[in-house]
Amino acid sequence: MLAGLLAGGGHRYYRHWQPARLQRLAEKELAAGRPREACLFLERALQMDPNNLAASRTLARLYNEAALPAALVWWQRVVELEPTETKNKLELAAAGIRFGRSDIAKSALEGVPLDARGSLDYLGLSGALAFGERRFEEAARIFSEAQQLDPSNQEHTLNLANARLNSADPDAQKTALAVIAQVAEGGGPAQLAALRILRQREAAAKNWPEAIRWSGLIGTHLNAQWGDRLVHLSLLRESRSADFEASLVAAEQDARVNLLKAEAMLKWLHERGLFDRAIAFFSKLDQPLSLAPELRGIVGGCLDSKKEWTTLRDFVTQPPEKWGDREFFRLALLARAEDGLGNRERAEV
Repeated sequence: MLAGLLAGGGHRYYRHWQPARLQRLAEKELAAGRPREACLFLERALQMDPNNLAASRTLARLYNEAALPAALVWWQRVVELEPTETKNKLELAAAGIRFGRSDIAKSALEGVPLDARGSLDYLGLSGALAFGERRFEEAARIFSEAQQLDPSNQEHTLNLANARLNSADPDAQKTALAVIAQVAEGGGPAQLAALRILRQREAAAKNWPEAIRWSGLIGTHLNAQWGDRLVHLSLLRESRSADFEASLVAAEQDARVNLLKAEAMLKWLHERGLFDRAIAFFSKLDQPLSLAPELRGIVGGCLDSKKEWTTLRDFVTQPPEKWGDREFFRLALLARAEDGLGNRERAEV
């Protein structure tokens, strides 16, 4: 009977069963606080079944929590796999707003059915999109509508105050700031968002002591994310704080055992021109992190920026010789290295 099952469709059964098992293993790893291992299971599940909705959604959430723009790609994939689910479109819109892709957010919101556009989630995201595009009066109108629908919801009160904080009326600004500070100090569900608003406001004004103070409070919040940690590092660096080096060392230490944190850490260092620091951080990673193509690509970019052509060539030709879906980037780096060394013929191969 088993032989007949295998001959008659067992392979399809196995392919269906195995991704589901990998998804369950990933969930166990996440529950144990091991997102790197979870990602490996999820990626394997998607290799076997590219249309695996559960794995795609979990990856989207992981990247979002790690403050990595790759979350956008995976939320778009979730929408493709389940196009009739309004919640997916709202998640994609939220990611678009968070990562500065208002075009994606707008498209996602336009795909929400008309009968769902009166929901608090839709109004909140529409208001956030208007706010991000500096349409502050429109944002205030939308947030006011949401507050009227749910006056006890602290988040709507905060969003409305934040929109009015950009009013041309100084008295309105003062009142709005007082509301935001009250929410930030109150410990309610919108406290973290209020702290982020105050941090951003003070940082924009280059009032570093206050920006760092608010950022420090964010760091102690139960729901603070890795992206908040990186923002805090940015504030310390821009203010030339004496605490920057110790904070950076601590962040690097925490990022060494987590793929998503390590990737965000390397990107943060690379974007600020701290190439040597990024390379040194990568050199301390153990396997399998040190073999991850997404991390090796960033390090290769650092070597390219430093024009260390021999080191770059050696780096991209040592194991692992193939970088999976980033193989094209490895070959591009190799061509850059050969060209920098004067080997034009090899660079064109």
